[in-house]
Amino acid sequence: MIFKTTFVDRLFLYGGITLFLGLFGRWHWFLDIFSHFRVQQLILLAVFAALMALRKKWGRAAMTVLLIAVFGVPLLPYVPRGNPSGGVPDRSLSVLYINVNFYNKKFSQVLGLVRDKDPDVLVLSEINEPWDEALRRDLRGYPFGKVSIRQDNFGLALFSKIPLQNLEMWSLGEAQVPSFRGEFSREGKEYTLWATHPLPPVGPEYWRMRNEQIRLLREELDLDPRAKIVVGDLNAAPWCFAFAVAKGRDLRDAAEGKGVHFSWPSFWPGLLRVPLDHVLVSRDIPVKEYRVQRDIGSDHLPVFVRLEI
Repeated sequence: MIFKTTFVDRLFLYGGITLFLGLFGRWHWFLDIFSHFRVQQLILLAVFAALMALRKKWGRAAMTVLLIAVFGVPLLPYVPRGNPSGGVPDRSLSVLYINVNFYNKKFSQVLGLVRDKDPDVLVLSEINEPWDEALRRDLRGYPFGKVSIRQDNFGLALFSKIPLQNLEMWSLGEAQVPSFRGEFSREGKEYTLWATHPLPPVGPEYWRMRNEQIRLLREELDLDPRAKIVVGDLNAAPWCFAFAVAKGRDLRDAAEGKGVHFSWPSFWPGLLRVPLDHVLVSRDIPVKEYRVQRDIGSDHLPVFVRLEI
């Protein structure tokens, strides 16, 4: 006898099974992929619970609601809250992160966004020679910075209006892709800024090297007594184990309290996207603003953050 399911049953099966598989993402690359879609899995389960309630199948509805409550806990920090009070405007520091996409040629759209937001710190990933030429030709007002041009998707650029000391390129792990680390001070307090872009977890080798890069980054963060800011496409959603490793105990997602900000892929409808592009900050750094920006021709949407430092 062939097991048959209705459309409604499939909502529960697709949501529940993929949710369960994602819990084991720290042990296998394929299972890790499912861990990125926690929001979509919970939406499927919520629809199923609502349909069960309409049909007065209270037991199945209650069981599903319980499942949503348990596995929705990682989303609770992202529930929108009011901005921290007492901020002083001239103490703000703005950060714009853009994964430009190696194949994207819409230079004017990216540069237009940079002019509109006028960030203090600008980080761009997937920088190749055409992108480097466009940035050097048209980007003004950033006296501090570093660029690593590559012929793959892992070139990186960091530009800053604020003075950065000891700005260096790091290669964390076997992947040998660039990360940047610099230091600065504000109001007598010392900060460390990291820009990074690990490999995507698409296959066992890339998954292993992504995990290694994030683990080594975490080790460097643990050794640093300064307040910290980490910017980049981490190729991990906030509910993945690799993201938890990156945060450690001393950092938090700057998007917390600002809602879930879906950034990839830009050509999918909003709730089907995954938040891969991040700014992590020390827990004592207030976040005044966190917004995903308009489409600039990349498969990623840019992220703009304003910090109170």
